[in-house]
Amino acid sequence: MLLCCTVRDTDDEALCHGRNRSSRSNRSTPRRPVAGEEDSPCGLDDGSEGCTGGTKRIRHENGLCDATEFSGRLDLISAFACVENRGAGTEAGRQALFGDKSLQPKLLRLKIYETEVEALMQIRTQLSKRLPAEAGQPVAVPVALEAGMNRIPETELVNRLRLHEESLVGVPEYFVTQACHRTFGVPIGVAMTSVELKDVKKHYAEILNNVDVLVQERISKLHTELTNLDAEVEEIEELIDMCWFKIDEEDNKTISSGQFVAFVCEQDSLEIGKQKEAGVSPDGKALKTIVVSPEDAECLFIKMSHGEGEITFEQFKEEITAGCLQIMQANIDIRRTLSKQYRDYWF
Repeated sequence: MLLCCTVRDTDDEALCHGRNRSSRSNRSTPRRPVAGEEDSPCGLDDGSEGCTGGTKRIRHENGLCDATEFSGRLDLISAFACVENRGAGTEAGRQALFGDKSLQPKLLRLKIYETEVEALMQIRTQLSKRLPAEAGQPVAVPVALEAGMNRIPETELVNRLRLHEESLVGVPEYFVTQACHRTFGVPIGVAMTSVELKDVKKHYAEILNNVDVLVQERISKLHTELTNLDAEVEEIEELIDMCWFKIDEEDNKTISSGQFVAFVCEQDSLEIGKQKEAGVSPDGKALKTIVVSPEDAECLFIKMSHGEGEITFEQFKEEITAGCLQIMQANIDIRRTLSKQYRDYWF
């Protein structure tokens, strides 16, 4: 479980590095919950002030906050609790809290993949101008490619193809090398020694076609990666939206350090605190405790806000770390579990 903290109104923490903005995901306001969620945040009906019991909840004397194992796609393997003492084994929690940002790395990967797809599509356009209209038709070999030796080593052949074949200008060496291997039946992982120039001329169209096939295969793989990443980004954005609405319950458009820390370190009942101390979750599952100190929770906010007293949704979305999202998700999940246990017991 993960331990967090109460609020300290100090300004002496170090500020973080400048944030990395993305042009792909530039919403400046969170998406509102769908109909039916407004009256029961997080799908709960426990009479609490929102999903976390609200930012006005008084800290319980046991010093423990909401937590449970996170079973979603973010793959949180531990639950969370709170401690007041920063020295109480907080290193693991600090690493979780100050890890990678949740959204920006994935948006960067999306951009990289999209750029690669665009480049590969351009290569296919180049190749289409040289490939024969019908299979089996010959393709003229560039004169410069035929000059010199009658038997060409693999490295020389690949270099000549990339230099003198107009449709292969700018094509990564990997595609040309693998296309030659496929054309001349060289097994994967085995180096091709050399090839007769007459064989290159005979199978020239096949070489170009194999480059095109390899490019198509790479594009197909990238599309799969993009689909998966899009789904991950959408899930993270939905979680960010949900957490923002639970913190900014009064719709002030900004949240303060106090609100943020209260949400991350939301306290629970003495009964649940005892369960956490015993190392089990409300549903009886074993928990691995990770301690997060009050100072660390506040320090994260200071870094996210670049030293300001409040943070906007846009900043929150760009700066929130994956570990912090997992902590907040865990708080939400445990309250769901407790609410369900309460309903099952009484109704």
